[in-house]
Amino acid sequence: MNVYNVALWRRFAVNELPVLVDDIEASSPLLAALFVMQFYNIRVVQHVAVSCSNGFIWRHGRLSMVEESKVSV
Repeated sequence: MNVYNVALWRRFAVNELPVLVDDIEASSPLLAALFVMQFYNIRVVQHVAVSCSNGFIWRHGRLSMVEESKVSV
């Protein structure tokens, strides 16, 4: 497990600051971002930046959480 610094933006504008920055322990940058979104009940963000311990910064555009639903047959 690695520690990642996760920043989330609800809107992506040049002068916009992230709405949330948090340190998370996870196995990948994507899972760290999704965990923060789930923890704070954020369904959609316009931009994600995750700083890794080796200096690499993982960036992603629009990211959304999809709720699983069971289908009964």
